[in-house]
Amino acid sequence: MKLRSGKILSSFFKSENQPFKLVLLPGKVPKKEKYNEDKGKYEVNIDFDGASKAWRKNKIHLGEQGFRYK
Repeated sequence: MKLRSGKILSSFFKSENQPFKLVLLPGKVPKKEKYNEDKGKYEVNIDFDGASKAWRKNKIHLGEQGFRYK
């Protein structure tokens, strides 16, 4: 395995016993700035309070133990 410094650690991680698989991308990943043109295209309005009430509708709160279905 070649490090950024140029040093090679061939004795430390041999290809047959590497703890990970190296995934190479086909090209450079575009920077985030290129996606700024899409910003604001969709308006998202999520009612978290309503969603929480709907989720809790058929459950009993047991304190720190969690929830139980009615």
